[in-house]
Amino acid sequence: MAKFQQLSIAELHADKGLYLESVNNARDARMRTIRINDFWRGVVLAPDDGTDTFLLLNVVPHDEAYGWAAKRLYTINRATPGAGGCSYTRRSAGSPTAPRTTARPR
Repeated sequence: MAKFQQLSIAELHADKGLYLESVNNARDARMRTIRINDFWRGVVLAPDDGTDTFLLLNVVPHDEAYGWAAKRLYTINRATPGAGGCSYTRRSAGSPTAPRTTARPR
């Protein structure tokens, strides 16, 4: 994590060891994953407000990270600045269920 904190956004994208990458078919275009080690990946929300602050959302096994990230949509409350998210699943072909909301613990 120290390396992640020290690099600029351009350096993060260029770094071959951290392997910061977008999530294909994500509900939230800001979703990224980053290598922690060969087994674990961090799921982060990339900044869209001109800052260089990423928000670590979860740390999950490599193979689960992409699916976890693809199903979620986040909003940032600029006043608090807390994050709120929704997770979407599918009941059957093309019929999404109601989103389950998650809130940042206080």
